[in-house]
Amino acid sequence: MCDLKDLFINGKTYDEFINSLADDKRNRFKDANIEVETFDTKVRYVLAFSEGWCPDCQHNLPILKAITDKFSIELRIVPKEDNESFMEDFIVDGQARIPTLVFMDSSFNVVGSWIERPEEVKRLWKEGPHIKERYLNGEFDKEIINEIVDILK
Repeated sequence: MCDLKDLFINGKTYDEFINSLADDKRNRFKDANIEVETFDTKVRYVLAFSEGWCPDCQHNLPILKAITDKFSIELRIVPKEDNESFMEDFIVDGQARIPTLVFMDSSFNVVGSWIERPEEVKRLWKEGPHIKERYLNGEFDKEIINEIVDILK
């Protein structure tokens, strides 16, 4: 595996990432208010591969940010572009997908990953793209939160 620690250290904070985007993209990242019970977790770092133009990133990164804040986990964001080689271990159906979230412990060992969208949405998406609007309007946010929290456990 490539050195995710160096990539993390050189990544942008959530605010740096958001502030680096053009207004039309930045405005699509809405703050997420979540309710989740906290607990001890060995996850200390999350590295997110993302792009500002991606609807999945626009929807999921604010939720991730709210979760990492609640658990005092450091979050860094790097672009997918030019970093695909770091994503080799997280390829889905032959492609690097975003967001790809890599959860690491205090020694930067990977303890889990979450890719693109929740499993329920992936399943429904195969039945037809009609699910996209429901997903991006927040109907499946609870699934996103639960899947990420499960990784933290």
